[in-house]
Amino acid sequence: MNCDWHNDVHLECFTRAEFVPPAMFGEAAWDCLLALHADERNDLRLDQLTQLISVPPPVLQRCLVELERQQLVTGVLHEENGEVRAVLTRGGHRLLESYISATSALQSRH
Repeated sequence: MNCDWHNDVHLECFTRAEFVPPAMFGEAAWDCLLALHADERNDLRLDQLTQLISVPPPVLQRCLVELERQQLVTGVLHEENGEVRAVLTRGGHRLLESYISATSALQSRH
């Protein structure tokens, strides 16, 4: 489901390795991917995600738009309350698993 983050989420208007685009390192988008990867049950609300990665809603919105453009996240409606949640796509999961696997292998060599 492609999500119009501005309308569906009602947020304000927004003015590392070979596995991940370099521009994502040190940015909120990377933190967002890691947080979503850790959220196995997809229970993380968007307001919780902003707090977890320490960004204001407009920054999260920019991250989600870019991550969705790269097909790493998508928006889904939570069944119980109809809220939109950000979740990793299969490609997003593969990206994070590849990165984690590669970094784990590097750590085990030392």
